[in-house]
Amino acid sequence: MPFRSRLYSPHAYVPLFLFFSSSLSLSLLSKSTKLLIRKLPSQRLIREIAQDIKSDLRFQSSAIATLQESVEAYLVSLFEDTNPRAIHTKRVTIQSKDIQLATMRHLAPTKLS
Repeated sequence: MPFRSRLYSPHAYVPLFLFFSSSLSLSLLSKSTKLLIRKLPSQRLIREIAQDIKSDLRFQSSAIATLQESVEAYLVSLFEDTNPRAIHTKRVTIQSKDIQLATMRHLAPTKLS
């Protein structure tokens, strides 16, 4: 058995497996149309924010689903704008300053010539 363990070390396959599993999951997520954030935690957050504004509010389930879709679309757009800023500064990880810059760009009015 010692001879076999040298040939087939368990660590030799980990990076390759992780690469394929992460690229597979990213491709599946990018092609998927289902929501990425679970419904119940987002519903609780929506109700908590609404409670701060006015108490005793009721929501239709379609209204909560619409809010969740729009929030996820905004977050995806924000991260799509944030990632090139991190890559431009030769970083792989996004930082809060990248998100702040992307947020300012999202909120800035566009000038039409």
